[in-house]
Amino acid sequence: MEPEPEPEPEPAPAPEPAPLEAAGASWRPFDCVDEEVLLKIFARLAPKSLVRAGLVCREWHAQSCDDELWAALHNTVLVDRSKMHRLRKDTLFARAHYSPDVCATLGVRELKAIIAQRRLQARAAPLREKAELAALVAQSSYPPLSARHYVLPTKWKASFAHAWADTRRVLMSVDDLVEIDWTFEFHEHRQWQGDAEIHSRFYADNTYWSDFRPNPQEQGHLTWRFVAGGRLQVHHFPPFDTMRTKTGGWRLNNHIGVFTCHDRIEGCKHGPKDTAVGS
Repeated sequence: MEPEPEPEPEPAPAPEPAPLEAAGASWRPFDCVDEEVLLKIFARLAPKSLVRAGLVCREWHAQSCDDELWAALHNTVLVDRSKMHRLRKDTLFARAHYSPDVCATLGVRELKAIIAQRRLQARAAPLREKAELAALVAQSSYPPLSARHYVLPTKWKASFAHAWADTRRVLMSVDDLVEIDWTFEFHEHRQWQGDAEIHSRFYADNTYWSDFRPNPQEQGHLTWRFVAGGRLQVHHFPPFDTMRTKTGGWRLNNHIGVFTCHDRIEGCKHGPKDTAVGS
């Protein structure tokens, strides 16, 4: 009698799949990182690296647009390190293109500051509601910084991007010139008896004032205008070439001397049209 065949052993159970195999291709190691931790990591990145991190996925893009991150970059990279001209801590860049959705997130004080810098006070006078102020900012046309507008999802990212792009603009506008404190210095080879710096101001009505001729009666005929090539003509002097400084300001230069812009000059004798100092 033949012995009965031994039963075949049951197959061993399949091993538990690895986490990546279990979740499929959508599983990512950083999925287990808390949002607060991710923000702290992003806070250590430079602006370009932060933008690149936002291209990884939708979640990272949303985190990389966080207002606190870009407000901190504004205060450090733009204001503290480079000391860019006319930028203030915790103050949005008025030239930025703010979409209607972003304008709805702006506070009343922020909206009024932008309206004032865009010279829309007359149109904004009867407006009282925040929604009306936001609509005015969103609809107001302002000289674009480039051929295309960057529509960004948060106010501080939009402010930072446009402020950074503005430093590459080489064509001067009226807003860059008027109602700002300037000093003029003759080049060393020019003989000049008097103060090393001459305080000056340009006005929107194309008039010019300086303490070189403090008498208002002598100032009336001094004018300025933009000429070919974006150069600045001041009265009968040779045109000045416009150039940017490392801090985002402006310099006007010709073979006679150079104008340098300032936000505020301590002890400056302002012209008779000034009711306030600085911008």
